[in-house]
Amino acid sequence: MNMTQSITATRAAIGVSCWATPVLASRIFGVDVRNDRSAKFYLKLGGTRDLALAAGAGTIPAPGKAQALRIAAACDIADMVATLITRREGNVTKFGTGLWLVASGACLAMTIAAIREQ
Repeated sequence: MNMTQSITATRAAIGVSCWATPVLASRIFGVDVRNDRSAKFYLKLGGTRDLALAAGAGTIPAPGKAQALRIAAACDIADMVATLITRREGNVTKFGTGLWLVASGACLAMTIAAIREQ
């Protein structure tokens, strides 16, 4: 499996988990959304975004694939910034912040590697 296939599978798994089990997905990352219907909705929106990014990486032919991967990398960077802002506001634990940063950083690293494969 090459890196493009790996990031496609990873993003698809994230997207499906946010749709199928938003409460579990959030609790893994230190956020409890059991009593917040809006948060479940936003997780599903985020899941939709990851499914779209997976579809772009997995189906768009070259040379457009590299552009789709650059857009995905920008989303990963934005996720990391949002995580830090949310932590500063006190809305996520230090542990959750670390998990979000590791997950987004891993996706970013995989995406950069996939861009280099193009």
